[in-house]
Amino acid sequence: MTVRSPLDLVSTSGPGGQASLLLAGSLDVTTAPDVTRAIDTLVAQGATSLVVDLADLHTIDLIGVTALLAAGSALGGRVTIRGADALLQDLLAATAAPL
Repeated sequence: MTVRSPLDLVSTSGPGGQASLLLAGSLDVTTAPDVTRAIDTLVAQGATSLVVDLADLHTIDLIGVTALLAAGSALGGRVTIRGADALLQDLLAATAAPL
């Protein structure tokens, strides 16, 4: 039996290649593959930039952070993170990753 952490994920594609991803709940080892698939789908649909809203995300682990960094890499750094708490903002800034 597999127990999954709850993650609500809403992705949208807009005009001009702008896409958005709203995450709520837990982004961790069990839910990060869902986020990666959603990002891959958005890129396949023509997304050239992405806004990720984390305002309702209550937990994130290293695998979740890696999924966000991979999004930045897949979109050439055209990823904007919104709603992240100060600790996560500092962590992402310290990676010097293209977000």
